[in-house]
Formats: sequence, C-alpha cells, structure tokens
Amino acid sequence: MVSCEKFIGNTSKKVLRFVRTFLDKKMRQQITLIKWILIPLLGCLHLSGRSNPERKFDSIARVIERVSFSHASKARLMLEQLYQMASRQPENPSDITQCLYLESIINYSQGAYDSAMIARIQERIDFFKDKSYPFETALLNYSKGLNYMAKNDFSEAFPVVLHASEQFKALNNERFVTKTLLLSGTICSHIRSFNLARNYYHQALSQARPDQLEYYLICANIYFIDSYNPENLAASIDSLELLMPLIGQFQDSGRMVAAYLNLGACYSENGDEKQAYHCYEVALRLSQSLDNPRLTFALYQNLGFYYESIGDLGNAKKWYSEARKTALLDGNLEHLAYACLGISTVYEKKGNIDSAYIYLQDYNRLYNKIINNSKSIETYQSYVSVVLESSKKEVKIKEQELALKNRRFVVVLVLAIAAILLILLLLVIIRQKRLQQLLLKENLESKMREITSSSILLSSKNSILQQISKLTKQFPENERTVDEIHHIINSNLNVEQDWDNFMLHFEKVHPNFFARLQAHCSDLTKNNLRLCAYFRIGVSNKEIAQILNISPESIKVNRHRLKKKLGLGEEESLDEFLRTI
Repeated sequence: MVSCEKFIGNTSKKVLRFVRTFLDKKMRQQITLIKWILIPLLGCLHLSGRSNPERKFDSIARVIERVSFSHASKARLMLEQLYQMASRQPENPSDITQCLYLESIINYSQGAYDSAMIARIQERIDFFKDKSYPFETALLNYSKGLNYMAKNDFSEAFPVVLHASEQFKALNNERFVTKTLLLSGTICSHIRSFNLARNYYHQALSQARPDQLEYYLICANIYFIDSYNPENLAASIDSLELLMPLIGQFQDSGRMVAAYLNLGACYSENGDEKQAYHCYEVALRLSQSLDNPRLTFALYQNLGFYYESIGDLGNAKKWYSEARKTALLDGNLEHLAYACLGISTVYEKKGNIDSAYIYLQDYNRLYNKIINNSKSIETYQSYVSVVLESSKKEVKIKEQELALKNRRFVVVLVLAIAAILLILLLLVIIRQKRLQQLLLKENLESKMREITSSSILLSSKNSILQQISKLTKQFPENERTVDEIHHIINSNLNVEQDWDNFMLHFEKVHPNFFARLQAHCSDLTKNNLRLCAYFRIGVSNKEIAQILNISPESIKVNRHRLKKKLGLGEEESLDEFLRTI
C-alpha cells in the first residue's frame, strides 16, 4: 500500500454526505465561478504591498508547492530559480527560509532524502536564534521534520514536528497548524499508533476548511487507518468511494493516483480483486503525466501483486520488473529490495528455484544495507505489508520492527511522564522544606525576642529597684519602714532566681550551648557561663551590670578575664567567638 495521506471517521463521513446532497451541480458551478474570480483578486490585494521581484517569488513558490507531488523535475527547476532570486536579496531572510521549506516539501513528496538538508536547516535555525523571526523558525522546524520523514526517521521527526506545531499555534497560523497536525498523524500511522494518529487527524480536520484539498486528504487518512480494522473495512471503502470526486475537483493528478492506490489496496484486502484492478487501471492512466518515482513504484508494485494473486505470473513478473527499473533509476534501495522480493516470489511459484534464490539474495543484500544505513522499512505500509504476506520470514521481521518502534515510543512517553512527575515531586519537597525553614526561623526569632525582652525587663526592674534603694537613704528617720523596703528590694534583686528563669528560655533557643562551651574550656565558673550567655544574645555591658547588680566597670574587667580564660587573643572578638558555639 501507499503511505501517502490516509483517511476519516463516521462524523466526517456524515459531513461529506451532507455536502454532496446539498451542493448540487449548479451550486458547485457557482462556487467554482466565484473562486476563480475572488482568488486572483485576493492574491492581487495581498501582493499589492510587495515589489515586483517579491511578487514573482511568491507566485513561483505557490506553483512549486502545488506541483511538487506530481511533477518533481519541474518543481526542482523552479526551485533553482527561487534560490537564485533569494541570493540576490540577502537582506531578506525569509526568502532563503522559504526555499529550504519548498525543497523539503519536494523531498518529502518524492521520498528523496538529502543528508545535507537537515544540516543546512539547522544552520539557518541557529542564525535566527537571537533574532525575532518566529514564523521563519517554526517553518524551518517543520521543514526539518519533513526531511526526517523523507529519511523515514520517525523518532526524530515526531518531536520536531510537534514543536513546530506549538510554534504555529502561538502565531495563530491555522494553515501551518493544519499541516503540522496532519504530518504528526502520518508519523503515528506509520508506526501503527492508530488511535494517536486518528486524534491528530481530527485535530487537523478541525483547523482545515472544506474548500481546501488538505481537508479531503485528512478525511482520506482517517478512513484509511479505519480500514486496518476488518470490521470497518467495508465502511471505509464506501467512504473512500464518496471521497474520490471531492478530491478530483482539485485536479491534482498525483493525489488522485495515491487515493486510487489506497482504495485499490482496500478492495484487495476485502477480496474484491476486480474492483482493485479497476482502481489500479485508473491510477495507471492518471500516472502517465506524473513525475513521482515513489507513486510510480507503488503503482507497479501493486499491479504486480494483483496479477500474482490471480495467478497471472507473466504479468506479475512484468510489473514487478517495471517497479524494479523505477527503483534503480530513482536510486531507492528500499523500493529495489521489495521489487526483488516480488520477482523472487513469482519465480518460486513458477518453480524456477535458481532465479528465485538469486533475487531473494538481492533482496537480503539490499535489506541488510538498508538496516546498516539505519533506514526504516516502513514506508508504503499498505502495499509492502501485502507483498510481505508471501514470505512468512519477512512478515516476522516486519512484526519485530513494528513492535520495537512501538516499544520505543511507549518508553519515551513513559520516561517523559516520569520526568514531569519527578520534577513536580521535587518542587513540592523543596516548597515544604522552605516552609519548614521559614517556620523554624520565625520560631527562633520569636524565642530570641522573648529572651531579649526578658533581659531588658530584668535590667529595667533591677535599675528601678536600685533607684528606690537610693531614695530610701533620704528618709533615715523611719528606719523600720526603710528596712522593710530594703528587704523587698533585696529579695527582688535575687540574681540566682533571675538566672534560672533566663536559662529556661535561653536553652530552648540555643540547646547545648553551655555544654559545648564547657567542652572548650572546663574551668569556666557559673558567673562566666552567665556572662557568656548575655554576651551571646547581645545584651550591653550596662544592662548586664543592672541585671547582676554590679558596676559596668566590673563587666569590662570580667569580659577581659573571660577572653584570656577562653584562649582568645587581643585582636579576637569574644562576641564573634560565642556566636560560633
């Protein structure tokens, strides 16, 4: 079968029947007339703001895009002209980007892989990296995906095309969103992820318009992947038959050949060889004006299989040989391999074992060369799968290849989901830790405020009591009252009791502070420890003197002695040292 664009589901089928019912011949003629009047008019309006060379460039570009699938040689000659025009206007970066895109379209349409193209495109992407050319960058990514598809490197094509699709969505460019979604669906259908392919095709269908060829190609893709389910095969054939005149109205012979080849493959799968041959016959007639080696090969190969299935081995060998000639001229090793396999099968059925063995050897040699070049064998899935049914060994190889592709795809998806979940988990853990650290910091600051407030209140209390004591000396005539006041003052100036209360708060904020201090110097007295605690929380000498009911000078002397006892030099700071404990 051909791997050109594939087909729709039940909803789209109803829409198409609705269109065919209500758009009668007269209405269609009117629409065609309006189209032929409006399109040139709109084109003139679009091009009116551009210079003559730019208009000519755009005009040639549109023709290339239209004929690239059907007339490769003509498209490449016109592309050379565009490259020359782009080289004369190096200040316009969009022209060379457009040329790379059109060359990629031709390569993909013809199944021709150019190893230098991806490097050229990447070089252009790097050139735009620090510049503001979002559309050009998106178009280059899409072009890179097309070249990976020409190489049949689906694992490389898929992420690049998805990235381009997101870029076009951000630019609200519906035309290229449709193209990227269509290509994403085609990639998934190649690796037989039909549900995913159907999802992308329906997304593309929602972006396309019924007046565009792409709309019907998407429909065709959805119908075609539905045909892989035997229960849907008959309905898919009916839907494809309804679709043929709608595709035909765009007068694109290349797309019509591809559509008839796919319809013929569906008839063949359904056991209706007569209808299958009719489709191939129409495709053969249409192909006379084509220049697309990929389509020509697919047509000859399908004809060979048809004649082989009805027992006409002479015609089967003829068409397989034509397919082989086309592959040789095109230099396509994959096509050449399957043509050799078809000829080998015919010779085997004729009983000519020697010739069958020679062609089978050619097939194996070419197949191994394809594997060594890391080139996929999944192109033209429909007709290749039919040809390989004649060889159990090759069917087994095919199944192994497909299973490996699917496993790789699943592994990539699982790893991506696991990475996202891991990142989310790490973010949650980091957030929780930050919250814990914030709460711990707030708790610590709260306790520090408690200690500081306690120290300040203690200092203020002792200061007030000392002032009262001084005032009582002015009233010696009432000794009894003065004694009572002194008793109250002395009981409230109890340093030891104040110290015990202070230690309860201090140990909560600075656990093991005293233990570590004594481990550093075992000769520290209780008074030394008390001073170290006050110094640690930043209480001033004056406040400490009031708390301990001694003079500030005594605090200075004690500080100096404490530095010596702790082994600190003159230049070293006692406060800095205590903050490290």
